[in-house]
This record gives sequence, C-alpha cells and structure tokens, in this order.
Amino acid sequence: MQALPIGNGRLGAMVFGDPENERIQLNEDSMWPGGPDWGNSKGTPEDLKFLRQLIENGNIEQADNEIVERFSYKGIVRSHQTMGDLFIQFEDRGPIENYRRSLNLNTAEVVVNYTSGDADYNQKVLASAPDDVVIIELSTTSKKGMDLKLRLDRPKDEGHSTVTLSNPSSSEISMKGEVTQYGGRKHSQLSTFRLWC
Repeated sequence: MQALPIGNGRLGAMVFGDPENERIQLNEDSMWPGGPDWGNSKGTPEDLKFLRQLIENGNIEQADNEIVERFSYKGIVRSHQTMGDLFIQFEDRGPIENYRRSLNLNTAEVVVNYTSGDADYNQKVLASAPDDVVIIELSTTSKKGMDLKLRLDRPKDEGHSTVTLSNPSSSEISMKGEVTQYGGRKHSQLSTFRLWC
C-alpha cells in the first residue's frame, strides 16, 4: 500500500515516491519461473469453446472454475516475480516541504512534487504502450540541478543471488539473471524452477 502502480500491459512499476531514497519496483509480464518444456498447459479447442459459451451466457463464476479444471495443472505452484528495483539516491537535499504524490488514472502516470530550499522538484513515471517503455522524468528549478546515484538490484531467492550487475558504459546499468523459485513445488515434489532472462 506504500507504492503507486503504473503499467502498459507488459511493463509496469510500483513508485514509492521517496524524495531522498526513491525505490521503483520494476515488473515485466514474463517473469515466471519454469520454461516452455514443462508441458504444463492442457485443454482442447472444445474446452475453450465451452468456456467462451459459459461467459457469453453470463456464467462467469462457473467459467472461472472450469478454466482451472480444464487448462491448468493444479499441482504446479509458482509465482510471478519482480524484475528488480531501481533505487535513486538523491544527494544534498535539505528539508522536504510541500510533498505531494498522485496517480492520474487518465494519463496513467505517477507524479511526485515537493520543494527543498527555494527549489521545486518533480518526478513523473509512466509506462508507454506504443513505445513499450517505462519512463522516469526528473526535473528541478534548482540552479545546481540534481545530484543522484542510481542502483539496480533484485531480491535474493532464499539466499541465492539471481542477477549480475555491470556498467557497460558510464551512462548504463545492466542487470542479467534468471527467474528462480527455490522451494517451489511441482506435483507436490519440492523443485527449483529457473528461467534465464
């Protein structure tokens, strides 16, 4: 409940809005453990036709139950995972005043505004569907501009690191890794699920 969501259907973020140590949790729709070789989809074209007919007839609850029975293996337990976190540490800030954070549903953007000293600071975060990108726009009226540090990270999975970070250039951060689920279960058997990204 501390962060505000933005997304474009494939990419998304949770914007915490901290004016000193901002955290933006990044998400991408394919961040599931497992792989295409699992063979964990079932169901037939006839099953799909049956489900569509239930929905057309207004039997939504029955369709919801039937989709689980007809199309999923209930014995596989896995979950969607975060892509990682972008941390923005703002340097040399004085006391924060006039703080305001908002989610505009019409423009699908999170806006954070505040003052520090005699300067205004603004942060806008949005996810563009046509451009398939999450955009973070920072601005200030301070004559000194902004001094900040950027850092990417991803939570460990039961103590196991799942990413490596590098700086290909002075203006880039790269994060490569895998989606894992140590302690996951497949047909009641303890398993480790992996998907490289």
